[in-house]
Amino acid sequence: MKASSCLDLSCGKLVSTGAHVLLTQELMFLSHETNVVIKWVDTVFCSFDRVFACEFEESIVKVETQHNHLLAVSGCPNPREDSLEQMVRAAIRMVEASTRIIRPDGKRTTIRVGISLGPVSGGVVGVENPRFSIFGDTVVIAARMASTAEPSKKNDFVIHMSEAAAKAVSDEMLVRIRARWRCELTARGTGMMIKGKGMMQTYNLRQSTTNVIRTEHLDASGEKMYTRLKPPKIVV
Repeated sequence: MKASSCLDLSCGKLVSTGAHVLLTQELMFLSHETNVVIKWVDTVFCSFDRVFACEFEESIVKVETQHNHLLAVSGCPNPREDSLEQMVRAAIRMVEASTRIIRPDGKRTTIRVGISLGPVSGGVVGVENPRFSIFGDTVVIAARMASTAEPSKKNDFVIHMSEAAAKAVSDEMLVRIRARWRCELTARGTGMMIKGKGMMQTYNLRQSTTNVIRTEHLDASGEKMYTRLKPPKIVV
């Protein structure tokens, strides 16, 4: 899906259509000494920075890290044909990086990841300590996807997607991603209640051991439709 964007120089406002917004949240803060928690959170966010710098420097913009979440965008301000695929790959790599980090309580770090697709507005906000920020319903939905996501664990990533983002995932893209990570895009039930948005159909991209790449719930009865990998052509 091609994203398009424009920059209004008169007010410093950027409007993008087709941007992919990713938001991650650490599952919990811990009751430990403040300096220990801060060091742990810094280690997690630094691991994300290395992922962006090494593999996604030209395709993803990290907008902000605040408290226990990170916000990033692709396809804005520079449109890319592969912005969604880049975002999904970055999300999986962030899960892999975070699960290598041990929390202060001795357990592995777990994060929740949400991705949405749609228009965003952005610009530099503030006079003192100004910073670039993005706004809009797409950002809100990405935040809701993250807050309602299942926690991703070692060898079991779960990327929670809005319907708009999931519908933009092609079978060809899933096949390319499966070349590195075996995964399946699955409808999360027949819809869930999202704060401020009502009932929404959402999707999980998660690890899988089958040859199914996409599962859709067709109706409230729970009937499902599967899309499987095509068998390779045999050349004689």
